[in-house]
Amino acid sequence: MRRGVESVAFALWQRNRIGLWIVLGYWAAFSASLGLFGRRASAEALAIGILFVLLSYLFLVAVFIHQDSDVAAARSSYPSYMFTLPVKTSRLVLVPMILGTVIVFAFCFVLAASARHSGANIPLFWPAALATTFIAALQAIFWFPWGVPYAKLVLTMAVIALLSTGTGVALNASVPEWAICSALSAIAGASYMTAYLGVARARRGENRDIVSIRESARVRRPVKAKAAFRSATQAQVWYELRQHGILLPAIAAILCGLFYIPTVWDTTISPIYGLGPDAEGKVPLISTYVMAYYPALLMLLPCAAWVIGCGLKRSDVKRGDRTFQLFYGTRPMSDADLVGAKLKATAISTLCAWAIVLVFSLPILNMRGGSMNIRTNMFLSQDDRIHSVLAPFLDRQVLLLGFSAVLLLALMTWRNYAIGFWTELSGKLWLRYAYPIAFGIGYALIVVWGTQRSPDGGHSTATMFETIFIGIWIALLAKLAISVWLVVKEKRTGLLRPSALAWSGAFFVTGAAVFVATLLLLSQSLRQSMVSAQIGSPLVVDSTAIALFLLWTPLTRILAAPLMLSINRHRSR
Repeated sequence: MRRGVESVAFALWQRNRIGLWIVLGYWAAFSASLGLFGRRASAEALAIGILFVLLSYLFLVAVFIHQDSDVAAARSSYPSYMFTLPVKTSRLVLVPMILGTVIVFAFCFVLAASARHSGANIPLFWPAALATTFIAALQAIFWFPWGVPYAKLVLTMAVIALLSTGTGVALNASVPEWAICSALSAIAGASYMTAYLGVARARRGENRDIVSIRESARVRRPVKAKAAFRSATQAQVWYELRQHGILLPAIAAILCGLFYIPTVWDTTISPIYGLGPDAEGKVPLISTYVMAYYPALLMLLPCAAWVIGCGLKRSDVKRGDRTFQLFYGTRPMSDADLVGAKLKATAISTLCAWAIVLVFSLPILNMRGGSMNIRTNMFLSQDDRIHSVLAPFLDRQVLLLGFSAVLLLALMTWRNYAIGFWTELSGKLWLRYAYPIAFGIGYALIVVWGTQRSPDGGHSTATMFETIFIGIWIALLAKLAISVWLVVKEKRTGLLRPSALAWSGAFFVTGAAVFVATLLLLSQSLRQSMVSAQIGSPLVVDSTAIALFLLWTPLTRILAAPLMLSINRHRSR
């Protein structure tokens, strides 16, 4: 038994030892800093520290559910190569689950104790119990062969929502901490049993999905031959959509479904001052919950696209040996065409996701609304429908701003979905994991730098903006220089044909123009306020905004994708 436990633990440690050392070191350093300097630390430093705590927690989740897990798979995601170990199924299940529980609980407990030592009023036990219950529940979800594609995605989002909401309700109801921890422990225990049953079934070969079982049980009938694809590119786009095209629309549908659940208990309405008042001093009233959380729903979709684009999807790259499936590498397509097919598939997936969000948003228009006179602070009506309340305030300017906001969010979603392809196609596992981490560190450094104070204790806004202006233009010029170098290199090596280069250039110029125009329209009031506050001249403020938008627009990372694919696809070993 001891050898079995050691072999499973050694397999986990050997594969993730570098990341685990980094996480262990960071959590120890942050806990010590929190206990010693917590009272004197700035809010920005604490926020950044907590951000990396969350990132390291997500890494631990990936380690203990096994990072090869496929969220779209109908079968168990427990690594099948470990089924050949001369170890009981209970060892295969309990070792990673107990290790995950003990390590995460210990980390969270030490962090809470350090925060309490520095004077913060933070509970010791229920945050650690909630974090360990999350891991146990995810292990059960990913290791059980549910038999339905994307069942893991639906169950994951449902469990996260239910555990978070349930814990929040219990805290608001002043339920004792021991009772919350007991309930979470019971859920973790049920997760242990579910995970064991799932791995046992998968190890016995009971791993077939419901769709294949139904198809094998049907009476074989003559199958009509479908029309052949007109080109290899069209076939590849179809394949990419089958691989992961449904993931983002499924997440959009789940988020919309979860969004409507709390509306059952929401009975309050609040004014929208941004649309009024009209000549009579009237402003519209809509649901308080919708006004507070509907913008968050719209912003969650670009965030989900970034998570998917950085690796949470099916891939043709084997994560174990970082090579391509042979079927992928031998397709009669150039590297640029393969990347182009991926970009087209992401565009289709993005359009479907936003179509689902817009359709699911229609019932909001029929929810309860009203109007209020802000001069007298009296409610004029409270039982109207939102569509009738908002109609008088929706002039051409408001509709244009609304359309621009939706268009911008859709472009953000596609951009976040596509910018991670260059790391995926590189075949370098360390780059795929390091990229989102570096992305988070970069944003954290920007926040720290942007919140620095001048020696007299105040914000030197004008000087800071001049520094930002110079830094943004230097970064933009560097980005354009790298992009030109990539274009020249890929043209010389034959990765980019002149026709593809012309089409891609026209697409980028058009997209960037629409993107910049949309953002300029939405940021008009912000830029005017900056000029009024004498932060910068209109020329400097507008040119900074344009440079920032162009810097954020995807170009270099998309151009790097065919080169990375070529290196990985045609390497000799």
